[in-house]
Amino acid sequence: MENQVCSYCLFVDLHPRVRSANMHSLRLTGAWVVSAILVISTLILGTQSRVQGLIKNTPCNGNWSGAPWCDLHASFEQRSTALIEMLTTSEKTRLLKMMDEGVPRLDIPPYIWWSEALHGACAPFQQPLPKPATVWPEPIGVGSTFNATLFKALGDMTSTEARGEFGGSGFTYWAPNVNIFRDPRWGRGQETPGEDPTLSSSYAANFVAGMQGGDHSGKYLKVSSCLKHFAAYSQETNRVGGAAIVTLQDMEDTYLPAFEAGVKKGKASGIMCSYNAETYGAGLNGNGTQPGDQGAIPSCANKGLLTDLARTTWGFDGYVTSDCGAADYVRGAHNYSTDAFNTVYVVLGAGVDQDCGGLNTSSWSDATLLSLLTNTSTKGVIEPLVNTALHRLFMMRMRLGQFDPPTQLPWGNYDLEMVDTIEHRALAQDAALQGFVLLKNDGQTLPLSRNARIAVIGPHAKSTMALLGNYHERSPPFVVSPCAGMTATVTSSAQVTCAVPTGCTVGGNATCFNDDVAAAVHAADVTVLVLGLDQSQEAEGHDRHNLLLPGTQLELVAKAIAAAAGKRIVVLVVSGSALDVAALQRHPAVNAMAWIGYPGEASGNAIAAAVFGDANRWGKLPMTWYDDTFCDQVNLSDYRMRPDTTTGYPGRTHRFYTGTPIYPFGHGLSYTTFARRVALATPTQVPALVRMQRTVGPWDASNDDVGVAVDVSTTNTGTVAGDDVVLLFVEPPAAAVALGAPRQQLVAFTRTTLAPLGTHAQRLTVSKRHLRVPPAAMDAAAAMPWMLRADADTMLHFRVAYV
Repeated sequence: MENQVCSYCLFVDLHPRVRSANMHSLRLTGAWVVSAILVISTLILGTQSRVQGLIKNTPCNGNWSGAPWCDLHASFEQRSTALIEMLTTSEKTRLLKMMDEGVPRLDIPPYIWWSEALHGACAPFQQPLPKPATVWPEPIGVGSTFNATLFKALGDMTSTEARGEFGGSGFTYWAPNVNIFRDPRWGRGQETPGEDPTLSSSYAANFVAGMQGGDHSGKYLKVSSCLKHFAAYSQETNRVGGAAIVTLQDMEDTYLPAFEAGVKKGKASGIMCSYNAETYGAGLNGNGTQPGDQGAIPSCANKGLLTDLARTTWGFDGYVTSDCGAADYVRGAHNYSTDAFNTVYVVLGAGVDQDCGGLNTSSWSDATLLSLLTNTSTKGVIEPLVNTALHRLFMMRMRLGQFDPPTQLPWGNYDLEMVDTIEHRALAQDAALQGFVLLKNDGQTLPLSRNARIAVIGPHAKSTMALLGNYHERSPPFVVSPCAGMTATVTSSAQVTCAVPTGCTVGGNATCFNDDVAAAVHAADVTVLVLGLDQSQEAEGHDRHNLLLPGTQLELVAKAIAAAAGKRIVVLVVSGSALDVAALQRHPAVNAMAWIGYPGEASGNAIAAAVFGDANRWGKLPMTWYDDTFCDQVNLSDYRMRPDTTTGYPGRTHRFYTGTPIYPFGHGLSYTTFARRVALATPTQVPALVRMQRTVGPWDASNDDVGVAVDVSTTNTGTVAGDDVVLLFVEPPAAAVALGAPRQQLVAFTRTTLAPLGTHAQRLTVSKRHLRVPPAAMDAAAAMPWMLRADADTMLHFRVAYV
């Protein structure tokens, strides 16, 4: 959808010159960005001030205060219906785009539907914001916290700041991204909470609830949270016209559960359909006809997904937006529709309500829509679809309070004092700390002594903005580099030497090791290398081709090891995805290693607190770390999750991968040790027996029924306080795995801070959805015991019967 920084986004998807380019390989240059800002300014100058005025000057506090759509005693349903009845045909055509032009005749101001909240409030149409918003870690580094309470708290903080900023360009925020992180080469995996459906489902439900107001019982939404990109989308290469060829089983148990949870549990009020097509669902034109796509239907024309599944089956009652330009790509890239009429028909008929893009596009321009609404041969088909879309859009604006006095809203008096508060800064830093993952710590190298002499080297040693990742506020309150954070933490600043040669970058050919670096390493007690990736390597529009450390970084490690001459080496990996660090894991001279993701504004402060032991809040990996041979075995565009023994296809993610990873999903160390006991709660027999209905479908409410309850007790057996992250897995019998059941399933997780010798007891539950297996595997799954484990030493068994 948008590019790496909010303010760059519009130009990519709306400017005709770019829209005709090869989208998946487009890389913006500085000159283009300047042009983009000029284009945006031309488009919205004057509009933005009117949008801002919407908050205090609603359409209903002036000449139209007595109109039926302004009646506070009527339902939003009634008010929206009354408003649409007042619209002229030409007025309707201007309301179905991301840049809604409003209805001046009725004092309804323009509205911009597009704002971002991936990891902090970010408004593409207003940069900078009135006050810099808090930037917390990229979601992949939040998934690694395995902390559902934190997921919700970050959503709540972000929407509080959004209200405080008066919404930037609106109160409709296009987050979270809950696509499954299927392949480590995907450039946007950093935007997701990880590869696991259970983790992603928890993130979707809790983040959305935090964004929208939490309890869902109120009349109004704090902001609208939009799930994206519906549904099987996880590659940038050929993303506009490509197809995800997916099996029914993979769609139901891998790609869709997070969206289901976001709708049913989080009550998401927005869904964004993706650029690509899927071999799942149904469209009004039948199956697609693109060669090699096996009948895949463009997501934004997929009635089976958007209406039949999301609205009818799951109960979704919000609005659907296309990804930017995706409605037009139904015809132009996918060749699914035949002309403008057919494009509008199949897109609106599928359940899409507005097009992000829509400016001067052949199928969605004002002139095109006006022609379709006035032509007697097309009006009867298109007008009911337009009215339905407008009804949903106005319902959303009313739920956001845009037609009512601010005093009616719990957040109506929020102002800039709610933005970038001390509490929000602390939460952002704590989120970073909880998301760091300690991969290796030989000989208790970490934590470091404050009295040690330290060399900080590598392309990210002095990085600031690169540590934010993508989709962030262009001018954050502050960003602390690793060098600055560690320098501020040691006993004397003279103990830290930060050495980064001019020209040293993540992916460049220039050396990152010169005489100054050698001298710093030689003089130090400990060398900290800050390595990894940045947005030149992984980003929207850009997938990786391998899993190797790019540029001259491996050369830097080798030379640093030689210069250190046996003194300690610590590696910090900055990235939004897995890297092949097998050589560093094996090397005895690399004493400790941690993955830190893209930690946000507090990066350096959080890094210092972690490596010096001020905090012991390490998380667990939310994705599998493969070696680079994975790229030879698995094509990026292969969406199959399950292995294929006949072809040597190893499968994907911890649930199905049959190879040996460098680090498995859930790996992560601590500065302390934990002892854990698990027991089945109130078993009726040994082993416990869970009865499952063979015919229950994937979306049945009974899937959330408890199948097994487990009592878990953990004691901190070490000498320092630390966070215990419990990951509970089930493993079906091997014979069932051979017939398509997952090798293992994450079924529950929890996080608790424990003092030395402290103990915490809790009950975790296994829902029946995690005991579902493909029909062909049911008999095998019932024939032998299942295993339940919280770690390698705590295993229980139970049986499942399918009746």
